[in-house]
Amino acid sequence: MFRNKLTLAYVCLVGLPLLGLIGILDAGRNLTAPTSLAGAWELEADLSAIPKGPCGDLFLAGSQPPLNISQSGKRLVVALNDRRKTSLPGVVEGDEVTIGTPRSQPANVANTPCNAQEPFYARGRVTGDIGRRSLTGSLYVNSCGHCPPVPFRASQVFARKGAR
Repeated sequence: MFRNKLTLAYVCLVGLPLLGLIGILDAGRNLTAPTSLAGAWELEADLSAIPKGPCGDLFLAGSQPPLNISQSGKRLVVALNDRRKTSLPGVVEGDEVTIGTPRSQPANVANTPCNAQEPFYARGRVTGDIGRRSLTGSLYVNSCGHCPPVPFRASQVFARKGAR
């Protein structure tokens, strides 16, 4: 009688949690972590199409590297190294990255004031492996409805070993 109770307790306290663990591992077998983008990024773009002004000067007046990305899961916070320390929300889905919110005004509206909260919108694609990752896409200035999208390329910056 005592042995049956001991066997039942063993099955309940060890066997059932073990079956639960096997089920959880089986359910998560196909899960993959989002692409890691956290860190400093150098930006390469011909910004001459963007008119001078508060939004156009965002990338010109900052210190290097111009972008710092913080990441939690697939959500991003992109911080610019400008005087205002502008930060924008973003998301990564697979290898597609979206930063900011698209402009809401019609494309033919000119001289719209700069939206300090979300001065630009960018869409891009991540390529490369960790250590050689790059982001290519298009940058849209939200206050410039007549400005064409600016193609850009950003490269992740890594600290060199031994550098202080």
